[in-house]
Amino acid sequence: MSLPAGAVTVPLPGGARAVLAEEVPVALVFEGVTQAVMMASPVDLEDFLLGFALTEGMIADK
Repeated sequence: MSLPAGAVTVPLPGGARAVLAEEVPVALVFEGVTQAVMMASPVDLEDFLLGFALTEGMIADK
């Protein structure tokens, strides 16, 4: 079975396995100031940062 990027399998009772997204703490720092620390999948971090910066009004567009 091929897993999506950023996914891991974990064992369940009875020998079954479940696919979970891997998440890591990500700090968003602009000009040396931490704006947020969130749990996120390490896949597509650039998109995550862009969406955050646009939503918070830190940038006008990409």
